[in-house]
Amino acid sequence: MVNSNSRPSTFYQVVMLLQVFALYYFVVIRSINSRKDLDLAVRATTISLFFQGALGCLQFTLGKDWGLFSTGNMQNAIVYGADGMMRAVGTRSGKPNAYGMIVASLLLFNLGVLRYSSVSTFFRMTALATGLCGLVFSQSRGAWLGFAAGLLGFLLYSLYADRGQRLKLLAVSGAVAFLGGLILLPIINQRIAADDNNSAQSRVPLTQIAFQMIATHPVLGVGGNTYKYEMKDYVPKNFEQQYVDQVHNHYLLVFAETGLVGIVCWLLLMKAFVMEGVTCARIPERGTIKGIGLGFVLVLAQVSVHWVVETNAGTIAMATLLVYSALATAALSNGRLNSNVDAHYGEVDYEMTRAHGL
Repeated sequence: MVNSNSRPSTFYQVVMLLQVFALYYFVVIRSINSRKDLDLAVRATTISLFFQGALGCLQFTLGKDWGLFSTGNMQNAIVYGADGMMRAVGTRSGKPNAYGMIVASLLLFNLGVLRYSSVSTFFRMTALATGLCGLVFSQSRGAWLGFAAGLLGFLLYSLYADRGQRLKLLAVSGAVAFLGGLILLPIINQRIAADDNNSAQSRVPLTQIAFQMIATHPVLGVGGNTYKYEMKDYVPKNFEQQYVDQVHNHYLLVFAETGLVGIVCWLLLMKAFVMEGVTCARIPERGTIKGIGLGFVLVLAQVSVHWVVETNAGTIAMATLLVYSALATAALSNGRLNSNVDAHYGEVDYEMTRAHGL
């Protein structure tokens, strides 16, 4: 705010971040007090995945926005691809890229949980298949790229953790990829090969503008939530691009708006997320807690890659990470609580055994 030419915009950005933190992190943690609560929260992500995937499939096939289920601004919900088919946008923001980011994170999180938890296996696999179709129908290249990064991480982790079954894992992964490719590859190929209205090529000059803004304000940046207003002073004359109000790179956006101080704090926050997920995933006990940690790490990989080419889903992505971080924190607390209870009752049994001379 010190270096911002629009202090009200920066102030509202700070308020929004505090609101997101309070709602998606603090409230979630306070609501989970037992293993039953934790399982219910995880099951809710599976239900959400199934609902969002099914709704995206209906939007794509029927060409309707289904605004009745909207929880966000759906004024521009009808977005068409180059093939004339409607792109799936879900219920959140009316934007295919944001929808793709949400579905990809739900897919990877539930994939991680599925590896270590046998609870609701059939329904979770059904939700995964439905969500995958919704992700493809979003036609969001950034979401596809992020999901591919998370999926690659899952495969590498599985190969490392199950070293004795590597050939089986590779065979199953290859079969699933082959069958999925036969069904969904035509849609993916259409999206990649079709005209994108210069969306991809416009990212290069927009990135150069961002670097100019960073060079001018390297320490504190131009102010939070003011990028699209400040960048006008850096746009060259006769610059003709369709997307002149954004940079399409979340890291450059944070660096330009908050400077070196902001980007360092941001990276430290991401590091804390990674350490929390890894700690949760390294718990010896196989079950929901370990699956939550693995799923959280996969989501971090997905969002981190998606942020390289997308900024529109920034707030939603941050809220998503806070939710999974809250689940991981609650899972770790729940695991420690159970360990302490087990240890306590173990000591009680030992003392009773000694008292009876057994």
